[in-house]
Amino acid sequence: MKKIFGLQRTVLALILICVGVFGRIGLKEILPPGNSFCMFDMFAVVAVMALLAGCLIGGVYSLIVPFFIMLFSDIYLGNNSILLFTWSGFAFIGLMGYALKKRRDYSAKFIGTLTGIGVGSVLVYDFWTNLGWWYLFYPHTLNGLALCYTMALPFTMGHLISTSIIVPLVSIPAVYIHKYGLPKIDTAIKPLEHYATICLTIVLAGLSVFIPVASIM
Repeated sequence: MKKIFGLQRTVLALILICVGVFGRIGLKEILPPGNSFCMFDMFAVVAVMALLAGCLIGGVYSLIVPFFIMLFSDIYLGNNSILLFTWSGFAFIGLMGYALKKRRDYSAKFIGTLTGIGVGSVLVYDFWTNLGWWYLFYPHTLNGLALCYTMALPFTMGHLISTSIIVPLVSIPAVYIHKYGLPKIDTAIKPLEHYATICLTIVLAGLSVFIPVASIM
């Protein structure tokens, strides 16, 4: 079978985007109203898709996949002025998955490493997005900063629990299918794409700080 490298990467990215969008919206719809764990599951769905985009496809798709999952699902679910912080937070998770791309393998060691990176990415995501909450909604004082991060601790714990469960559950079949069930995909990343991915993620994070965003309804 002739390998159409660009098309294969794009198709795989579209699959991850669709799973992420419908998974996030579906969990919101099927879980009981007021279920406080719902938001943690919704977080983990996007986080694991971002990690897989980074380690299975790599390059600019590390940013594209989480960005469009959040864009399309936020149009349906809604968001507020924190959205660029959350979008760029998931882009950071994609980059952390991308860092594992050269070590990708279907093995217990790799799945364990990916899960560990997933747990670490939760801390990066929550540090960044909570900084956004402080920047946008709390007094710009040390007390305000401490209060913001203290109030966020239950959410961080929920993110850690859900991510540590969902990452291995989803990544085991995903990595297996990628390795044995799909035609060989050339995911070699050229230097230009590599550096463009990093720069675009930094730009998105910078926009979070400098551009206030109205709520998506």
